[in-house]
Amino acid sequence: MNKLLLSLSLFSLAILGIGTAAMPNDPMFWLASSANHIQYLRIILAGMLALQLITNPPRSIRLRILTGAIAAVVGIWTTQQTYLGNLQFLDILAFLSTSLAVFTTALERDFTSTVTYFMSDNNKSSA
Repeated sequence: MNKLLLSLSLFSLAILGIGTAAMPNDPMFWLASSANHIQYLRIILAGMLALQLITNPPRSIRLRILTGAIAAVVGIWTTQQTYLGNLQFLDILAFLSTSLAVFTTALERDFTSTVTYFMSDNNKSSA
């Protein structure tokens, strides 16, 4: 299910990025911004999605923390810009779906590391 969410989010970012770059005045893309900073954000998010798609779970904890933090920041920024009225409708949908998809994959549980932690000597408290 997570791979499907990541793939669909990547597909929507690719459609918006390519469409607004190639045909910014097309009626299909009137609800998406063609500003440079939005295009850069789309590229960064698409790279993050591709990174999540090519790595298999259990992912590195550093990668999960980094992508989870970026996803949280993008989600908060998107919500703030929506409230201020600075983002177009299709961008709002694409950015929120991307941040939710990446954030859910960043929250994955690694069963083996949890079991290893609880079975190790580091967890035992001194009595």
